[in-house]
Amino acid sequence: MPIEKTGDPKEPAGSTVFAHGGFHRAEGSETAVVAETSLGIYDSSQFKELVLLSNVTAIAGVGATLVFRVYNVDIIGTRIGTALITNSHTATGSLRATATVIGNKIEITKQLSGTTPTTTATVELQMKT
Repeated sequence: MPIEKTGDPKEPAGSTVFAHGGFHRAEGSETAVVAETSLGIYDSSQFKELVLLSNVTAIAGVGATLVFRVYNVDIIGTRIGTALITNSHTATGSLRATATVIGNKIEITKQLSGTTPTTTATVELQMKT
């Protein structure tokens, strides 16, 4: 199953969790090159800070790189400027990144590059009020 937004997200837990805010999760596997693709656009107008947590449990292929990005977007979903956050994985492991300058809407994307790349990953977007 490709990395995609889960229909029934697990509630966040642990030391990196915000007590009050929004939570979105995507998980799955990719078995071929994926151009930058949206995982969703979210209303961030009531939030002051966001955290992107990404965890790669498997990655293979020559030059395989899995990238998750968060962008500000306008009301119709057009990206504004460069990514607020970029989590780039070339090996298994977890990354955590934060942003405090966010607009009214944000988009999270995925991209897998390399020669015959495969990966399994989870990404969580947490937003703080």
